[in-house]
Amino acid sequence: MPAAQAHIVEIRLEDDGFPRAMVACPAEAVPAPGRYLLAHNPSDIDSALAVPLFAAGYAQHGRGFTAAPPFPAHWQPGTELHVRGPSGRGFSLPAGARRLALVALGAHAARLMPLALHALDSGGEVALFTDAPLPRLPASLEAGPLAALPDALRWADHLALDGPLAALEALPAETRAALPRHAEVLIETSMPCGGLAECGICAVPAGRGKWRLACADGPVFALNELNLDRMT
Repeated sequence: MPAAQAHIVEIRLEDDGFPRAMVACPAEAVPAPGRYLLAHNPSDIDSALAVPLFAAGYAQHGRGFTAAPPFPAHWQPGTELHVRGPSGRGFSLPAGARRLALVALGAHAARLMPLALHALDSGGEVALFTDAPLPRLPASLEAGPLAALPDALRWADHLALDGPLAALEALPAETRAALPRHAEVLIETSMPCGGLAECGICAVPAGRGKWRLACADGPVFALNELNLDRMT
């Protein structure tokens, strides 16, 4: 897992009420949509575990990225970070997909924003469905509540979701049944070892009675890789 040095340039509060951290790092350390970096402040002797950082946006010229929440509240501009990665499997838009539906099931939609920007930059259409507070959105990105998702399933070429397993299970049964099996899901879960120890805390239920590790096999999975009936 490649290692690099990084530092926090700025902390800013977004329109959705959650902070974002602007991280300066080498271009090769910038995580693609859905992938993550493991970041550790070497001067923080009270924190033994690294923090997974996902992108919520990107700096110009590949000089860094905007980190989505959560991250430690005591991190401040100037905080030095030791980072490893990028790690995990991210989103993969199918060739020819022109209409993208994004579904944020967690507290915010930050981790879906890089995928939205990529699709818009490629000339696609993007719609976001969430009941969470909205961040600042591009003018060309439409947004609606989760209740409007069933109609969007007939419109979209591809569907990308983000949230904890419990939120996916809590969707109405008719909506869950209508989700395309090739849809992608970014699992929101604790990943304390980041794949270094295979601790199993981030295990998610898969087919044939097996479990898969979000930190290594994901955190983005195709819906048909998961066993929805075992989600709790």
